Amino acid sequence: MAVGAAAPTASAVDAGSLDSPRHIAFYTPPADVAAAAARNGDLLRHEPMRVAAGLPGLPVPPVAERIMYRSTGAAGTPVAVTGTLLQSPRPWTGRGTRPLAAVAPGTQGQGDLCAPSRGFENLLSIQTAPPSLGAGYEIMQAGVLLDAGFDVVVTDLEGLGTPGDHTYVDRASSAYSTLDAARAALRMPGSRLAPDTPVVFSGYSQGGSAAAAAAEEAARYAPELNAVGAAASAPPADLVAVLDRIDGSLIVGALAYTVNSLKVGNPEVGPEFDRLLNDRGRELLEVARHQCIADSILTFGLQETPAFLADGRRASEAIRENPVIMAALDRQRIGRIAPSVPVRVQGNLHDDAVPYGQVEQLARDWCDLGATVEFVTDPTPPILPRSVINHLAPMPMHVLDVQRYLVDRVNGVPAPNTCGVAPPPR
Repeated sequence: MAVGAAAPTASAVDAGSLDSPRHIAFYTPPADVAAAAARNGDLLRHEPMRVAAGLPGLPVPPVAERIMYRSTGAAGTPVAVTGTLLQSPRPWTGRGTRPLAAVAPGTQGQGDLCAPSRGFENLLSIQTAPPSLGAGYEIMQAGVLLDAGFDVVVTDLEGLGTPGDHTYVDRASSAYSTLDAARAALRMPGSRLAPDTPVVFSGYSQGGSAAAAAAEEAARYAPELNAVGAAASAPPADLVAVLDRIDGSLIVGALAYTVNSLKVGNPEVGPEFDRLLNDRGRELLEVARHQCIADSILTFGLQETPAFLADGRRASEAIRENPVIMAALDRQRIGRIAPSVPVRVQGNLHDDAVPYGQVEQLARDWCDLGATVEFVTDPTPPILPRSVINHLAPMPMHVLDVQRYLVDRVNGVPAPNTCGVAPPPR
């Protein structure tokens, strides 16, 4: 992606259309990822793609590339991860060279159709067998950063678009996929980004936990990156707390994504869940494995977990009494490593999917470790509990605040620090 590169031609775009053999082949990784790419973040392949619609505020659509790069998976082995690299048509008017924003997506689902790099191309991705619907809603978060002059790389995360289960909210895998996406963007042939380009991380919900984990792991896993800041909005930092909140909600299917993901990096939990679940529960795991979030809402929304457990208990109760599963969930906890960059952490006071208390605890944990944290509370009052409106609505309400925070980090403005300041009363 050289400076001033032209938009992809019609033939190049058609070759990457959703149903073309070339498009299908793109998401099929090499048989030996480690042999095909020597380092994490090395590109395995890339091709031009078209973003489906013009983005608000941008004079022209961004030049876009679909990418596949090497990363480290939940099982600790090399994996291929896909994503989208978007080149801002805006000039960078801030300090120094043009920065890069590595964006991690919010909950898409667990099926390959749900990968953001597929959704960006058509905004709506439709599959008929089995029926499935994916939406490229992360284009909003990416668009706001592009409008500020950032180039943006959006990771699909492990297993979305590519073979194998998507490692939903797996702390290590999410961090590595996000960090390696930044590396891949900087190593793109002809890139206008320098190796010392300032890098920021951003995400909401599932993406918020990935951005938070990336901020924790950047200094250790990718020390060569010039990381300068992160925004972790509504991050699920404590999965046990999230289990309680989404049971019986519209997105209860996300529990199945979590169980399927947990098995990838923690195979010892498989027999434990098999003992806890009844036939309906096992069916839930299998069906959800191929669904996008809209499908899971239509299939399982508002159902409660006793219907899926052999003894009729709530999933959170059964899991808390299982030391093997609890140990695996504890390994996903975010907040035990100090981020190496300032972080804006946002919690939604009446969030009906990601509990405010565990976001507040994440900020406290980081403060106790000496990190620079700005903790922001969204006060939106309760609206239709269990509908996840109080989880979703704050995202568009704060995208410009996130943009300003990250621009300030690149420009060297002293980062706000609310450590030691009491949050607003609940």
